[in-house]
Amino acid sequence: MTPKQAHDITRDNAGNAIGQATGNVKTATDAGPAGTSYQLSADLLATRTTGQWHDGTGPATGITSIEIDSRKCCAGSLFIALPGATADGHEFIGAAARNGAVAALVTKPDANIALPQLVVTDVAVALDALGTETRTAHAAAGGQLVGITGSVGKTGSKEMLAHLLCRTPGSTGCVASRASFNNHLGVPLTLSLLPDARSDTGVAPAVQEMGMNAAGEISQLSRMARPDVAVITCIADSHAGFFSSLADIAAAKAEIFDGMSPDGIAILNRDDKFFDDLAARAHAAGITRIKTFGTHEQADYRLVSTTAVAAGQQITARLGDRDVEFILGMRSAHWAQNAMAVLA
Repeated sequence: MTPKQAHDITRDNAGNAIGQATGNVKTATDAGPAGTSYQLSADLLATRTTGQWHDGTGPATGITSIEIDSRKCCAGSLFIALPGATADGHEFIGAAARNGAVAALVTKPDANIALPQLVVTDVAVALDALGTETRTAHAAAGGQLVGITGSVGKTGSKEMLAHLLCRTPGSTGCVASRASFNNHLGVPLTLSLLPDARSDTGVAPAVQEMGMNAAGEISQLSRMARPDVAVITCIADSHAGFFSSLADIAAAKAEIFDGMSPDGIAILNRDDKFFDDLAARAHAAGITRIKTFGTHEQADYRLVSTTAVAAGQQITARLGDRDVEFILGMRSAHWAQNAMAVLA
């Protein structure tokens, strides 16, 4: 039983929307946390979700990935059996097992399926708890998280930043949200994959995209993810169907500050007509460190010029008191703006 896939929404096979689809953008975590090793023990999973293993038996091996779509399960996966708009994820436990899952998170265990099943009162609540508790452990170990929101440019900026973080000399790797897993399901899924122990080279940072369709949604996601750095790419009318004005959209995007501590950093588009309002909302949240990007003369990370070249576009940027030049493989103007946000 598979629902018809909406063209612009990523869904599991129970019909749950996880975030917007991203076309040909390849995600740093399509094959797991890039440059990191991840393993979650049965005991730790039970502790973080306050669940009980059916028949007292958990998986013999560690969990190496987490999926809410049984079709994407593979060896080492934990299958999250969420109820959905068109089906109940519990219907796909057997399919998850056949695809290699080593365990399932359920409310109704199926004794006829030879798969360890962790029983919880509410699967969605347990997923939130797993993401929240794992992010807490990640932060305690010194792991930092960059949250990215905005009307457009979220996924491109996230991909660009994740690419750089994974390839910086001495990098510990990077965990980034898959595709644009940016909603109430996609965010805890990403957070649940965060490393929670320091290696010899440190703790892998995370890059989490955050989206919304209503006021209050980003606030909830931010309080779960607790970003150390928050990027707002721009404010535009891409959410016009859900809000009455651009000002309301700006206010909703500014909710990303709600989960931050006062020593966090806000990165804002100096060209945006709502810059002053966003900066004021950051200050109201106790955030005093604000960095800016754009073409504006007062931008901390300023786009000076772009020139089309065979490989894409050559960008000249001013970072504080020094100029830098680099080649960006994409030619559109919005990619140049995304690059400034990433540099900031």
